Amino acid sequence: MFSRVSIKSQRFDAVVNAPELLDLQFEAGKRTYTCAMEGISNRMRVLLQKNLDEKTILAGVDLLMQRNMRQMKVFLILTGYEQDADVDEFRVFLEKIRQRTAGGKARPRLTFSFAVLFRAPQTPMQFAPARQSVPEMQKQLDMLCSFISASGFEARISSGPEDAEVSEFIAYADRRHTPILVEASVARGFRYHGEISRKLHEFWRQRLKQLRLTLLSDSERSPATVFPWDDIDTGINKAFLYKIWQQIEGGGEIRACLAPPWGSGKCVGCGACRSPGEMAALNRLGPELSPQRAKSAEQKAGQLWLLFRVPAKWAYCSREFVAAALARRFMLDVPGAVDWFRRVELLEPAFFSHGLAVACLNGCGESPEFPAQKRSTAALTISGAHAADDIEIVSKLPPGKKPEERLYPMVLEALAPDEAAVVAREIDTLLTRYKLKNQKQRQNGWLNWQINTGQAKKSGLSKISLREEDALLQVTLLSQPELFMLNKLFADHPPAITSLNCSTKS
Repeated sequence: MFSRVSIKSQRFDAVVNAPELLDLQFEAGKRTYTCAMEGISNRMRVLLQKNLDEKTILAGVDLLMQRNMRQMKVFLILTGYEQDADVDEFRVFLEKIRQRTAGGKARPRLTFSFAVLFRAPQTPMQFAPARQSVPEMQKQLDMLCSFISASGFEARISSGPEDAEVSEFIAYADRRHTPILVEASVARGFRYHGEISRKLHEFWRQRLKQLRLTLLSDSERSPATVFPWDDIDTGINKAFLYKIWQQIEGGGEIRACLAPPWGSGKCVGCGACRSPGEMAALNRLGPELSPQRAKSAEQKAGQLWLLFRVPAKWAYCSREFVAAALARRFMLDVPGAVDWFRRVELLEPAFFSHGLAVACLNGCGESPEFPAQKRSTAALTISGAHAADDIEIVSKLPPGKKPEERLYPMVLEALAPDEAAVVAREIDTLLTRYKLKNQKQRQNGWLNWQINTGQAKKSGLSKISLREEDALLQVTLLSQPELFMLNKLFADHPPAITSLNCSTKS
């Protein structure tokens, strides 16, 4: 549908459990991946309840390497509870990654991006104890980044300790802290622009000290603790969250209630489901992993050429947008093509226009059955504008021809904004300036400029016609002209394509 696929982040276990999804991304041209590793060690990932071990992460990296991955960003979370053993485990992990990525012809670019944990409300982490100070966490971040750089990879800090601490101040603060927040925002003019400044962080710390206030996130918390959000009902009670926190403290890992392998397929008792039916449906939920979902090795790529019309309202839209709209229209008109379709490989003409166009669609597997050609029900206005509100597929085109053979000769037309006499003088000036020899004649209310045959082949312009009664401009092309020529002829009024070589023969 689009020339590239962009996915914010993927789980390593999803990559391992459903490699066919990687194949679909690969076919769409994706070579850059973002995956969430979260904790720097298995112990930290248990603390974060990610259900993700090192073995699965390495298996995911192997699968990506097999698909010629060019670049990968790995998200990491620094919790503030890391110990020396966790850091040592991360150093060993980096060496394993270095060995895996060093064997190929071109080493992929790996970036590890750190964010400091925000212990969010309405999660078990709201009961987590006090952690390392901001300077201690910053020191640990710098050390981890140095290990990454020494392994030959890139390291970034997307959200530092100050960001996490100020975020927790805002989340955990009560009415006693409101004057500090108001002063910071209104009186001091502090604004968030991608990161929390050290100046803002120091301001908050100083005000807390002056007012002899502490943050709830810095205090011991229990089921009896009153949180600012206790009056907000999310469907999951505080007692359950504390129970989960106790299991986490004991090194336990609670699997999701989704279907295996994505979870345990069993209810964990959070209380969010409103009925046994909802509970049962959730326990069965998860991407299908049956063999039928995976693409057979025997399936071959195929192509389908279409003649279609673009509505006038989309004349100035990018060709990528038009390609996406065509893909949508195609799958709505031909439901059986949903599994076959992969992307719109080519769309012509490539310049801003509306009316007729052609496209090459790529797919995989058995070609879909295309409905019989229908006569268009959408009328063309006097200037060739397509009156419909959406893409209209006109017909399926026969295979085998080159794109230019399908397009040219091509006829463009539009109503000029000026009077015919003014437009005629501008055409004369244009042809003279670019030394395009022509024969000019008037016939049946039309002014015609027939370009010399040799120069028509070079310039792409074959004939220009102007209807004198309403300044309707028609241009016949033999090939793609220089865009500045089209801009001169159709300034501020994109043309309609009223005829293509394939449309006259289909």
